[in-house]
Amino acid sequence: MTPGKHSHLWSPPGQGDLPAIPVRTLHGAQPGPHLLATGGVHGDEYEGPAALEQWFAALDPARLAGRITTLPVVNVAAWSARQRRTPADDSDLNRAFPGDPAGGPTARLAFAVWQEFIIPADAVIDLHSGGIAFRHLPLAGVYAGAGDQARRLRSAFDARFRAWLIPDARGVLSREAHHAGKIAAGIEWGGGGALDPAGVAALVDALNRCLGLLGLSTDPQPSGSPDTQPPVGGDYETAPAAGIFSASVPLGIHVAVGDRIGTLINPFTGVTTAVAAQRAGQIAGLAHRAWLDAGDRIAYLG
Repeated sequence: MTPGKHSHLWSPPGQGDLPAIPVRTLHGAQPGPHLLATGGVHGDEYEGPAALEQWFAALDPARLAGRITTLPVVNVAAWSARQRRTPADDSDLNRAFPGDPAGGPTARLAFAVWQEFIIPADAVIDLHSGGIAFRHLPLAGVYAGAGDQARRLRSAFDARFRAWLIPDARGVLSREAHHAGKIAAGIEWGGGGALDPAGVAALVDALNRCLGLLGLSTDPQPSGSPDTQPPVGGDYETAPAAGIFSASVPLGIHVAVGDRIGTLINPFTGVTTAVAAQRAGQIAGLAHRAWLDAGDRIAYLG
């Protein structure tokens, strides 16, 4: 195929109720692997889409091999509503892969994206942030059992990112890609509903290093400084009750089991609930939204 870059809107086949998705494709001058990079799986996350657009605009097909596909905003309905979940069925797209062609809007979108974009890819990088309700430390993650190529891909995300062992949660885009045999990585940076320009720059730098690591470029790439600390593991903890959340610890601190993370104050019931760490580890994510309902994410401890 002739080297070049193309942009278009892709409509999931036979799904007239699902909005079209922006797609960017690049064909390099030489044969090579196919990298898929995604953002906007949640509609309130901004560093990923911004980084993908900036990165893709600067790519030169004549200096690259293989194929690059970027989907800067996968969940367009959620993006348009400025919310994490799909409005039509209040479902989380990042718990819906590989999807269901006979399911609701979120399951059908997951299935269409899986079939059209994820199955043909050799490597998948999914970019996230904490969204409006949450803030994350910068994390670059792969899954237990990931091969050498995936671990090298994680090393493209330099010391600004903590190495992350991603929880094996069903339906997550990168998790399902990993189990389908793809080289897969999941990335977090920031949140709170704002755009961090430093995060965009860090992601663009890392994506450029991925080109060489995956064999898409023979040009010298800036060398990263991989984090040599043990990977962040763990998982999310949820609010035990509804209330106004007041954090007792900053993002990034290490805590022991039983240490207080914060309190939930409910002005309707007059009840104040202390929130304690259920596991030891680093506070790698923390609720940003003041009001939490019972069951909302309150911290990521890893």
